[in-house]
Amino acid sequence: MSCTEKNSPITAILLAAGGSRRLGQPKQLVPFKNDALINYIIDQIRNGGIKDIKVVLGSHYKEIKSQIISREVDILENLEWEEGISSSIKCGLRNINLETQAVILFIVDQPYLNSLLICEILNKFRTSDAKIIAACVSGQFAHPVLFRKELFPKLLELSGDVGGKMIFKDEAVEKVLWTDERLLMDIDSIEDYEKIKGCVS
Repeated sequence: MSCTEKNSPITAILLAAGGSRRLGQPKQLVPFKNDALINYIIDQIRNGGIKDIKVVLGSHYKEIKSQIISREVDILENLEWEEGISSSIKCGLRNINLETQAVILFIVDQPYLNSLLICEILNKFRTSDAKIIAACVSGQFAHPVLFRKELFPKLLELSGDVGGKMIFKDEAVEKVLWTDERLLMDIDSIEDYEKIKGCVS
């Protein structure tokens, strides 16, 4: 199942610039379901109904770019990736189209991202006036997170290794409830990756 954007251009910003120090190899390229993880995430985003996809790379830029060069995405290089995730958010925002009404932030090490969840966020965007719409699993906020254009200036003010959740305290957040707790799984270490491989059905 997939859904499509209607009259309100939304840009996906996939944050994929990190150095994967604890993992010891680029997490963007670890195998997942017969593809590199980053390509799997891109496919989920596209199947969720978003056509305008910005992929922000940093560490291992050339190696990772070579694996996604045939994908219909805009690949951006964040030369300041070592300053933290906020630098990647700003890199993505500075390259969006003027007609973009909202951005959805995605992280690359979320192997159980599901296109149906993205559809639900898009549907909520059409029916809610909330400036922030976020996935919520067992009472815990998770990516992806949508920010309307009114909040772009606040996102551009972020600094260091902090993400968009820093501005949650200032705004009402519309929750999209999701029951699959695997959405909270990420890949920071070899142990994480082995656990995730064991969960693949």
